Amino acid sequence: DYALLINRKPVIFIEAKPASQKNLENFDGQLKKYFVTNINVKIGIITNGIIYRFFTDSKNQNIMDDQPFFVFDFKNFNQEDVDFLELFSRNYFDINIIKEKIKSNHHN
Repeated sequence: DYALLINRKPVIFIEAKPASQKNLENFDGQLKKYFVTNINVKIGIITNGIIYRFFTDSKNQNIMDDQPFFVFDFKNFNQEDVDFLELFSRNYFDINIIKEKIKSNHHN
């Protein structure tokens, strides 16, 4: 599992499972426990390396939402998905911009 840091503070937690794990939903609770432990974390991701389920705290601050705001599947994606995913890259990451895109129902 991973924590991505900005200025030495974690901002994203990633729960990594093997590619053979098909039911990633089974691990939402595990990620939710990690998410609530650090107020700086605003994005939680569960992945098996093929499917990435992105969560945030849009309903209640510091409590991970029950449903992902974005799902990226390497076996089934379009250009809009890639463009949205780019917001998570080092050069573009800004949690405020991401939250605005989520509010505007950009994905899921």
